[in-house]
Amino acid sequence: MSRLLHPTHPLQLAWGLLLWSVWFVLIYVVQALSCVSPAPHAAAHPTAVNTALLMIGVGFTAVMVWMMWRCLRASRQAALPPTGRFIALTAAVLHGTATFSTLFVALPLWRLPPCL
Repeated sequence: MSRLLHPTHPLQLAWGLLLWSVWFVLIYVVQALSCVSPAPHAAAHPTAVNTALLMIGVGFTAVMVWMMWRCLRASRQAALPPTGRFIALTAAVLHGTATFSTLFVALPLWRLPPCL
């Protein structure tokens, strides 16, 4: 399993976007479940659902930033073959894109009511 998480493994090209897609499905499931039995909430204050989604989003973001950092560090190693450096650098960019996409959705969710 540790070989699959190595920064130069080709699967690194998919890990960040896979995590982002899991996050995206998770927020839709939580939003849908919160609409089934809506709790009374004030429009000016975030609800428990909003706070939970923000915390889960921060967790996913932290994992993706860590993965991006590992890939960036690996891409700077001179001992790596060019293919390994390319995979690590491309994976770092993809992890950064997934991180931005997660934050782009998570931050507005904190202020929006769970069920519109």
